[in-house]
Amino acid sequence: MRSFALALLSLGALSQAAQLPFDFQRPAVHASLAAESSPAFIGEEQFTILSHPDFAEHSVRIKKTSGWCEERSDVRSFTGYIDSGARSLFFYYFDSRRDATKDDLILWTNGGPGCSSSMGLFMELGPCITQPDGNSTKSNPYSWTEEANMIFIDQPIGVGFSHASGGLAVSTTEQAAIDVHAFLAIFFESFPEFQGRPFHLSGESYGGRYLPLFASEIVHQNERLVKRKSKRAPINLQSLLIGNGLTDIMSMATSYYDQACTATNGLGKPVLGVKTCIAMQQEVQRCNSWLQKACRTSLIQPECDIAQAYCGEKLQDPFIEGEINPYDISKPCTTLGEDLCYPETSVIKTYLDQPWVRSKLGVDVDVGSFESCSNKVGAAFWRAQDSMAPTFYHLTGLLEHGVRVLIYVGKLDWICNYIGNYRMLEALEWSGQDGFVGEELREWSTDKQAAAGETKSFGNLTYIDIRGAGHMIELQLSLGDQGEEVREFLGRLWSLRATASYVASSRTFRQVYISSRDAMWGELAEPRASCLSRDSQLMLCLLLLVVGALSRAAQVPFAPAVHDSLASESSPAFIGEEQFTTLSHPDFAEHSVRIKKTSGWCEERSDVRSFTGYIDSGARSLFFYYFDSRRDATKDDLILWTNGGPGCSSSMGLFMELGPCITQPDGNSTKSNPYSWTEEANMIFIDQPIGVGFSHASGGLAVSMTEQAAIDVHAFLAIFFESFPEFQGRPFHLSGESYGGRYLPLFAAEIVHQNERLLKRKSKRAPINLQSLLIGNGVTDMLALLSSFYQQTCTSDNGIGRPVFGVKECVEMQQEVNRCDKWLQEVCRDSIKQPDCRLAYSYCWEKLRTPFDCAGINPQDITKYCTTMNEDLCYPQTLWTTRYLNQPWVRRKLGVDDAAAPFSPCAIDVLDAFRATEEILEPTFYHLTGLLERRVRVLIYVGKLDSICTYQGNYALLQRLEWSGQENFAAKELHEWLLPTGELGGEMKSYDGLTYLEIRGAGHMVPHDKPREALWMLKKWLAQEML
Repeated sequence: MRSFALALLSLGALSQAAQLPFDFQRPAVHASLAAESSPAFIGEEQFTILSHPDFAEHSVRIKKTSGWCEERSDVRSFTGYIDSGARSLFFYYFDSRRDATKDDLILWTNGGPGCSSSMGLFMELGPCITQPDGNSTKSNPYSWTEEANMIFIDQPIGVGFSHASGGLAVSTTEQAAIDVHAFLAIFFESFPEFQGRPFHLSGESYGGRYLPLFASEIVHQNERLVKRKSKRAPINLQSLLIGNGLTDIMSMATSYYDQACTATNGLGKPVLGVKTCIAMQQEVQRCNSWLQKACRTSLIQPECDIAQAYCGEKLQDPFIEGEINPYDISKPCTTLGEDLCYPETSVIKTYLDQPWVRSKLGVDVDVGSFESCSNKVGAAFWRAQDSMAPTFYHLTGLLEHGVRVLIYVGKLDWICNYIGNYRMLEALEWSGQDGFVGEELREWSTDKQAAAGETKSFGNLTYIDIRGAGHMIELQLSLGDQGEEVREFLGRLWSLRATASYVASSRTFRQVYISSRDAMWGELAEPRASCLSRDSQLMLCLLLLVVGALSRAAQVPFAPAVHDSLASESSPAFIGEEQFTTLSHPDFAEHSVRIKKTSGWCEERSDVRSFTGYIDSGARSLFFYYFDSRRDATKDDLILWTNGGPGCSSSMGLFMELGPCITQPDGNSTKSNPYSWTEEANMIFIDQPIGVGFSHASGGLAVSMTEQAAIDVHAFLAIFFESFPEFQGRPFHLSGESYGGRYLPLFAAEIVHQNERLLKRKSKRAPINLQSLLIGNGVTDMLALLSSFYQQTCTSDNGIGRPVFGVKECVEMQQEVNRCDKWLQEVCRDSIKQPDCRLAYSYCWEKLRTPFDCAGINPQDITKYCTTMNEDLCYPQTLWTTRYLNQPWVRRKLGVDDAAAPFSPCAIDVLDAFRATEEILEPTFYHLTGLLERRVRVLIYVGKLDSICTYQGNYALLQRLEWSGQENFAAKELHEWLLPTGELGGEMKSYDGLTYLEIRGAGHMVPHDKPREALWMLKKWLAQEML
């Protein structure tokens, strides 16, 4: 994950403190001041200190640098500092080579944030260009001093030779604007010859943010002078010149694809390969929507941060990895991390670190080695989210107040490209918008009639692009590139030479951002441990705080017809009890089944078969239990049950909820369960994924995603049905709870997908006759569950008719519900970006779930208190079952492999592996839709007292589930359902293949809490009868 570090891809809102007053009128120019002279004597050996009574806290230290950089002896040059306490802002000043007494004054700043304007001075538009020896310069014939007096300023504080002590640096453009205005005010008072002279602000890249805010501050302070009737002259700001600027990052972000992958990029052909471009194109609209919502609409810093990181990775990194110069797409580059693709940057550093140069300039001795860009300043701006803020509002205010604006762009620049800048201007809302948009782009030509680019202008706003130029237009001119077009450009536009500097794109800055981001993630990457031990959280496999998602590879095909003829075949003739019988099938050469009888164990009836065993595939062994139906094993349906986790053993469901027997407190015996689901169906309990319960693998062959687990489960079932042909064609159902809300839809999708493949291949094997899913208190849509935590704990609509939390806790939770709903929807659904979603999930879990985890209430049943969560998940049966399954005689009876670890309810390493793949951030309701459309029935049943996988969350999911029956299902009213005794069981609704059912008085584990109701529900469901 990377940020848009090259362009500081970030956005946000205009700082209201810097808004321009609407009624401001520029004051008249004080022409009489223009004739005054500068201070009589400024020496070269040491600083001369200047002061002004209106600026008691400020002073200017200034010295001449005659004969340095500017070769002409009649052209003055100065360097110095403007000091304000411990803050010192460094500047260079150069007279115009034409007529310093009359020419305009221009201030130039580079971008970053945090990059020194020395780069613009010595690489692009200053009077001299540094030479490869790093110890000399040569005159620049294309310097902007050919037309104007120039100031180059190292800003903000901390950049270049500017410095501050005592933590007085700045971290926002608004703060920098105050410093720049103070600098200018003192400069004009110290050099009264410039008072009233036309003044212009110029710069590039992040200057697209700097300059509009600097201009706003100048105009604002001018207005204050006028209102106070001050004797000081206002600054006669005339215009802004922004070259390849980053004024609206939203426009820039979505233009990265266009500039890299279309023929509109200045080269007339894509510069990236087709597969890369396809991948980028798929992200454009998503990132446009995500960034707009995360960084403009909601202005939530962590969310915006992650949106930038994701979109930087998807839209920026493919270009950077292509080893193309991001400032000139016509050139290759393999040295971006070292010199920004331009060796001149390294030369400048060497030059400005020469002792004689620093002495000549008067650099303060406590200033360290020169850095082109300050990582510290850049990181401070990033932490303050300065780069989130759009700046076009300031452009609007300036245009409305008569300040001219020129946006000029080299067409070969990728990072701050012409497409993004043009889109920004077309969308700019100001009184001249219609007129500007209505103007057609027209070609402009050199004196030789060669087309040089396109331009349009209306009112105070001008756009111009330069054909054949990249990000650093003036550098190309100094190097002899595109001279004719650039010279013409310089001569036509206010007699000012165009340029563009670079943005803070060094690897070091990217690393600063990534490091700071990772530091933040260190706190928020995982839900906090709250009041539960890590093992307890992992063992909440019955509850599971997770997410699920559509795996496009597992889209569900239409279910095949049932092969009834297979149902009459019989199971293998002999399976013993003492040792495994190994079964195989020619269609599954790499798989085998080891199976043994367990008669008289768990199921007391001798006429009811039970088996345990493994399905082996190389080093992978998947453990299962099988129990015949107590009613009619030859005819009844077959059900597979899985618990959740991810990583929790289905032994918990077997021995605590719906299996033929229930473990006893002695940990060495069981008793028959009269409400076992084997009363109605044949049952399989499976320890999945690999590594759970008694399932195991060697050689690192465990799985870490539900998609992988689905493949194993399907292989298990395919071999099971081939080994027990009596079940072929029999109605088959998938059932489970909690994280089963993610497992089961994906398992079902894989089954139906493989069924389709069998039909296409005209295989002799019988498809699996999947009929339905039964999901109990499932985690199918975590977003719906998270927002329901407040309802279940703080309202009377929670199954017990009263809140379980106090008013203070509930008020705090309620304040987060809407925020989390919106945030999670935007970053986990609209954007589907794992890092962003993970951060939002962590935050919302902490705010909406952690209070409950600390309350001492049973999270699976809010009517009960619990002080043993860390020991037994609030249910002592978990300890009974664990002790029972670790009895040597039990393991021998079951045929547990020696390689299987001691039994644990939930496997921590499996959960960790699933978490590491980020699959917990993925929704699964897409699979439900696919299954419903293919006539697989779905039952969502919920205990109303569960606080983890709440009935409210599950109901909300189904109400908005997009499928062909959505409208009719949503319109159905909930109605009561009754037990055979006439007792109220709860409420339900159903339409076509989808049924929602609540069980009154039950918590998370419905078959445990309400076994009679659960069995009645199963009976009616299998019979396809209404309750």
